[in-house]
Amino acid sequence: MSKAWPAFTVLLALSLGTPVSAYDVPLTENSIRDAYFLGTRLGGLNPDFLAGYARWVADLKQGNCTSEARLETPFLLVAEYAGKVPNYSAQRAVKDFSGRSLSFRIYLDVCYRLRARRMP
Repeated sequence: MSKAWPAFTVLLALSLGTPVSAYDVPLTENSIRDAYFLGTRLGGLNPDFLAGYARWVADLKQGNCTSEARLETPFLLVAEYAGKVPNYSAQRAVKDFSGRSLSFRIYLDVCYRLRARRMP
């Protein structure tokens, strides 16, 4: 593994994490309600909404595999949970998630080739 990989991973994580400052942690009651209504609307979470949480990394492509970085924010967790639980209400979501510290995760799916040589 080259020395550039750890640096690249840190830069990627920081570049994806920049817009995250817009999210409240812990979530406010209004944010929880917004996430609830987004998750429970007909058809579930919109693919366009979910696409905002993932980025393809074209520079890290190996054959048909393209690397991806995906964020999992507290807001997204609440929206996904609300969409999966039957007979769930906005009031219950606020009760369940108010004041809770939820995880913020970054998933990296990196395509690479073993014994790859660096191109000049």
